[in-house]
Amino acid sequence: MRAAPITSPAQTSFEELAARLRTAKVTDAPDVLRNVCAAYLNFARSRPVIYEAMFVLPTKIKFASEATPTVLRAAFAELVTALGPDRQNPEFLAEVLWSALHGLVVLAQTERIPAAGAEIRLDVLVQQFSEVIQSSGAT
Repeated sequence: MRAAPITSPAQTSFEELAARLRTAKVTDAPDVLRNVCAAYLNFARSRPVIYEAMFVLPTKIKFASEATPTVLRAAFAELVTALGPDRQNPEFLAEVLWSALHGLVVLAQTERIPAAGAEIRLDVLVQQFSEVIQSSGAT
């Protein structure tokens, strides 16, 4: 499969993802992390073909490099800031969070885990990350 036709729509969709994560990250909300994680999962559920183009199909988009487009960095930054200020290794923690969210999306989309229980899985994920965040404290 050729990557070029997928790259442009995928890159454009990162703007929408970043906007959804940003909107979910209202600072006075009681559970910012859960809201951002739910927004990520809802984006993937509501746009499964777009999500696949962004994260599964081959593209020429460079992730985690100097060549990463600004819009991708913006979406990732929303995950980083949802973890709270002054975290130790915030980028690594956000990468693990993103990996867990991505795993939930792909496993659900491929019906390897049942749709029932999606909210419970989200609660478990957020609870585990919240415990890590609380135990790590500020840098």
